[in-house]
Parts: sequence; C-alpha cells; structure tokens
Amino acid sequence: MGIKGKRCVFEVIDGFHKQLDALIELNHKIRKSLSDDLGLNYAPADFAANFCTVRCDIGRMTGKSEYIRNRANSRSLVIAAGENQRMCDFGEVGFDVFTALQIVHGATKKKTPYEMIYIDNPYFVFKRVPAEVIYSLLAVEGEHQTFVLLGE
Repeated sequence: MGIKGKRCVFEVIDGFHKQLDALIELNHKIRKSLSDDLGLNYAPADFAANFCTVRCDIGRMTGKSEYIRNRANSRSLVIAAGENQRMCDFGEVGFDVFTALQIVHGATKKKTPYEMIYIDNPYFVFKRVPAEVIYSLLAVEGEHQTFVLLGE
C-alpha cells in the first residue's frame, strides 16, 4: 500500500471514530431527555442494556480497539474476550482492562463505578460470559454509565 493508500485508511478510521463519538453523544442526549421515572421501571442491568448501550460494528480491522485505546481513561473499563486479546490489543494502559472471566471473578471491585464500559468484540466476550451477567455485575443504579460494544 502506498502513502496515498495509508492516508486514505487513516482518514476512514478517523471518520469512523468521529461517527462513534457522535453516536455516544447522541445516546447521552437521548437519556437526558427521558423521564427520570423511567429508570424506576427497570433493574439497573436492564436499564443499562436497553438505554445506556451503544453498539457499533463496521467490520474487522477498522480501528475499534484503537478507538478504545484513544478514548478510555481512569473512569473507563475495557472488557476483552481473553487474556491474549487483553495483552496484545491493550498491554499496559492508564485504564482498567479485564477479561470477561476476570470480571466474573471480581476483578472490578472498585469504590467508584465506571462511567464508560467498552466491550471489545462482544460476540467473543458474551460467548464466555453472558451479556446479562456482565450488565448485572457492572450496572449501578443512579449512575450515568455508558456501555459501548464494538464489533460483532
């Protein structure tokens, strides 16, 4: 691939990242417009799954893990399918990265709830631990959390 081709790929990936930022912002705006009483009708996990989740997939090798690395911070959690993905895609970063099984075994015992929870390759994460379990362990009533599922 020549230089022009690489620049084109970076422009496409950057465009994807901007669109994803816009989807997350739109999700926040929609939630703010909803009645505060709406959350009373749902368990925290169900509310998070139905109202606080942004799902996006545009194919493999499109910058999803890169997006997470660039956007996550100390109030973020990243869930990887397995240890190999956790180490290869994220390594040493300034935010929590756990595998789905580590979440089940209590790796996230933290006093402050996560604001952003990124699930990289949710198909593989949810094959190991069902989505309902992940949401029930991480969703906190009354918190403004956002779950971002990137990939199939």
